Amino acid sequence: IIIGLFGMFYAAWIALAQTDVKRLVAYSSIGHMGMMVVGLGVFNLLTLSGSFLQMINHGISASALFAMVGMLHERLDSREFAKLGGLWKEMPIFSAFFLFFALASMGLPGLNNFVGEILILIGTFKTLPLVAVLCFVGVILGVIYMLRMVQDCLFGEARQERTLWDVKPREIFILLLMALPVLYIGLHPGPILKLFESSINVMLQQTTLMAQNF
Repeated sequence: IIIGLFGMFYAAWIALAQTDVKRLVAYSSIGHMGMMVVGLGVFNLLTLSGSFLQMINHGISASALFAMVGMLHERLDSREFAKLGGLWKEMPIFSAFFLFFALASMGLPGLNNFVGEILILIGTFKTLPLVAVLCFVGVILGVIYMLRMVQDCLFGEARQERTLWDVKPREIFILLLMALPVLYIGLHPGPILKLFESSINVMLQQTTLMAQNF
């Protein structure tokens, strides 16, 4: 649990100092992994379900953000915030997808990451309220650096002269394939949670038996 909390706060501190979009997304991944570690450390049905689900969620939303950063680099030959800004005016479809996946990463209700995070927070609060409060603070810090990324990339004025083109049909198709599971898991997580419910119950039963024998 301590390692997980340290990872959340350390990743937030480093992410806030980044000038490269890809590095910021990478450090946000460390923050999400820290929360999963906390869930595994608390080790009850809710936190384990949340951690397992969050592994899937993060794999989707982070992959989408990395892919979109790659699209930006292809167009600008740079990932620096100093060369971004004002993308919403020039690339509205790209910007809408970028905002969507950033909101998913922040844990917006109705999107996939929210389900995993709320399960971890509720399960942790039932056992260790103080740890749950610290986790929630870590989530808020994650929202802060992700909002900073969105603001610096999409809004305001362009920081340099450039010629950009919006996403092509092939790129839209790829982003749609990633967006659909984000919405599906966020609105209807039950089928995904049931996939590993029995495995989690077996783990908990075996752990209880081991503790009793010990």
